[in-house]
Amino acid sequence: MDTGEFVRTAAKRWTTVVGGVLLGLLVASAVLLTSDTLYRSTSQLFLSTPGWGGPTTLGNSDSSPYQGDEFTRQRAQTYVRLVEDMDFSQRVSDRMQGAVSADDISSHIGVRVVPDTVLLEVTAGDASPTVARDISVAATAQLSDDIERLETPAGLKVSTVQPVEVGSARVPSEPSSPHTALTLIAGVTVGLLAGLSLMVVRERSRRTADDPETIAVVSGRPVLASLSDASRDADFDEFRYNLEFLSPRVESGIVLVAGLGRGIGRTSTVHGLAAAYRRAGRSVVTVDADFRSDHRSSSDAGRGISNVVLGEIDLTRALTSSDGVAHLGSGIHPAEPARLLEDPRFAEVLTALSASYDIVIVDSSDLGRFDDARTVARLADVTVLVVASGRTTTPEITRSISELRAVGVDIAGTALTHSATKRARLGFVAPPDDQDTPTPAQTGTVTR
Repeated sequence: MDTGEFVRTAAKRWTTVVGGVLLGLLVASAVLLTSDTLYRSTSQLFLSTPGWGGPTTLGNSDSSPYQGDEFTRQRAQTYVRLVEDMDFSQRVSDRMQGAVSADDISSHIGVRVVPDTVLLEVTAGDASPTVARDISVAATAQLSDDIERLETPAGLKVSTVQPVEVGSARVPSEPSSPHTALTLIAGVTVGLLAGLSLMVVRERSRRTADDPETIAVVSGRPVLASLSDASRDADFDEFRYNLEFLSPRVESGIVLVAGLGRGIGRTSTVHGLAAAYRRAGRSVVTVDADFRSDHRSSSDAGRGISNVVLGEIDLTRALTSSDGVAHLGSGIHPAEPARLLEDPRFAEVLTALSASYDIVIVDSSDLGRFDDARTVARLADVTVLVVASGRTTTPEITRSISELRAVGVDIAGTALTHSATKRARLGFVAPPDDQDTPTPAQTGTVTR
């Protein structure tokens, strides 16, 4: 999916994206409401080594201040392990006279060595900011006592490591978790990504074609018309303008209107396009070459194109006319329609009609089920594919176009029927009434 297609998909499926964002906000809000509020208070201990680097040891390379710092940094990791022991938590609890249990202290206390320093950070957490401060104060004092006790050599009264409190614990003014702003931002971000991902998955898995943009992308050809069930003459006039712009040779010639499926509006599209050519001053004849349909007039049974091909009736006698448009019905339905369509006399009939009329518009059977339309397409100057919104699937469109190309036929474009939008996917607009040819547009769509 390229950038343009992604933007069009986002504009079309914006509700999916918005839904993802709202869901992310909802989840983030639920996390904030259900999470326990935790306040943290931190103090710092500086680990000094007064026995290293004093006046009596300056001449001893093993007793330099640098060696003292290295010794302290190595020992600091031992102090971290000391705090993690339950016995330490019990001593802190005793120091607080049992105000907080050892279990609670153990689960809410931590200590770390500040990188590249001899500083220890003692952090305590609790639902109460005051209790968090009290635990941190007690833990810092207890850790100082434990360090001095452990680092005082036997027989001496001075510890080789003396912890000095350089950062006192304070009552926190704001909770450390949950972090409202970060949680909401994370919720929106995750929701947005989820919405966009779902949008792409739905677009790629969607099988029905229901908008001009999708059909144009799938077919690789422009959408010449977007027709609703209540299309007006102007809609078919625009259809004609667009078709002539892309295929100037159809100002006269044979146009095949092929369709995928039954009841998609193929026949009404044929008659609407024929009327548009008539309004443009062209002589038009429509040909019903659908020998698979059960719907035909009883008057056509003995006077249609099949009867002409079989030599049962003269072409001029088989033609009828209505509202200035000539019509050649299907006639009798042969047992083997494919053989009749491949009969050289069928092509001769179309050639004769093309010589007598400016435009010959042929209606054929379902392109998805039969080969009839592909046979007729080889005889036509231009082929238009009718696609029904919400009914024709994208695999059907792709497969039909590939099968037509396999016999040397490339469609001029598609006509979208049962459409809810009045927009064709083209690069030009219909001309004013006093113009005979289409005019290039500045934008990539035709709108009304």
